[in-house]
Amino acid sequence: VLTKIDFFDLNNKQRGSFDVKTNNPYKPETYKPFLSEAYMDVSRSIIDKGAHPDYDWHKNVRQYATWVSMEVNTECETVALGYFLQALGEDRTLLGILATFILLDNRGKEIARFENMEDIFFGQGLMTCDQKYFCLKYGGAFTENSEMMYNERLRIYDIQKKKIIYEWELPQSDQFQSTPQEKKGGWVWIIKSSSPNGADQGRGEIPTFIAFDLPNRLIYTSPEDTRLPYVRSFTQDGFVIQDQRTKAFEQIWYKDWQTKKF
Repeated sequence: VLTKIDFFDLNNKQRGSFDVKTNNPYKPETYKPFLSEAYMDVSRSIIDKGAHPDYDWHKNVRQYATWVSMEVNTECETVALGYFLQALGEDRTLLGILATFILLDNRGKEIARFENMEDIFFGQGLMTCDQKYFCLKYGGAFTENSEMMYNERLRIYDIQKKKIIYEWELPQSDQFQSTPQEKKGGWVWIIKSSSPNGADQGRGEIPTFIAFDLPNRLIYTSPEDTRLPYVRSFTQDGFVIQDQRTKAFEQIWYKDWQTKKF
């Protein structure tokens, strides 16, 4: 169980710490425990809010489950710490989820907090090195019939304004293959895949690489190119890859990518 995060410099000297347990807004001891670890029956759907607009799972449900996630930006060691609270009915139906994300710099200092976000399932976050943007990928969770309980989504927040500047929901035939990652040059990129026939997920998937130029509000979508995972840096006109066999560097131009504003 994650209870504390310690931060060290390159000389292995501790430069900060963050108490995960004390800062948990959904302390497990506050809620009724489950009788078994296999608490989620994913074959059941969530409560239909359209059909039951007055249903409030915060008040009507006594069983909860909590867990914690941690995602590190490897470019600068900022941390997105996620706390999750699930509400399940007596028959283990998933009724709702709350999530709180605490964003930390590489010394463990809290930069921002996004509290009580509704229906953020399996959320994985990234705070950019300039501490201006919070990128959040969430969704997924499959039923026993291989149908998605939640479509996957990507959100990008302006941290200072606490405002969503971009949101994208994938169709069921698509899925994200990676968490958001930051590359040198200040760009964030992510990989998604789509099933050609829109049916058999996990079979014959076509990967697509999406790069976000956040300051200029531009999205670059790649052509199919197996070299794209080996991006080393971004430039004004393209990006640089490194051949894994020869170790040689090569410039790839954005003119071959689809571009749109957001």
